Amino acid sequence: MIKVTRKHLEQPRVYELLTILDPSFTKRLERLVNIEDYSRKLSNHASFEIAENEDGLIGAIAFYENEQSLFIPFVCVSIHSRRMGVADSLLKSICQYADTIGKPIALEVRSSNDGAINLYTKHLFSVVSETNNKLLMIRKI
Repeated sequence: MIKVTRKHLEQPRVYELLTILDPSFTKRLERLVNIEDYSRKLSNHASFEIAENEDGLIGAIAFYENEQSLFIPFVCVSIHSRRMGVADSLLKSICQYADTIGKPIALEVRSSNDGAINLYTKHLFSVVSETNNKLLMIRKI
């Protein structure tokens, strides 16, 4: 059973989360950013939807929230938990939250990531622009 909870995480826990999930990112975070610095930024400015099962952490969505909208910098599911509805559960949770507070959600995705694009489309995200092989997708209220 997948349990999804919304949390603010302190920097050490964000670092742990990113370290655990890093091998599951399409492009490893450790090759793109300094994970310690990025975990500090996320801890200071983001909240998380965390997916867990009896084995522990299996996925997460980070999101920033301002007065007008939510922005998702990443959705990540552990390699061993893919194709089990984890990303769907995480997105359902964040979409319900956004609907409750009346805010749209934005995210970027690589234009070559058909699986993610299909999943986001299922959750009513639409492509609004494309630049540098990335799509900006928005789910309106």
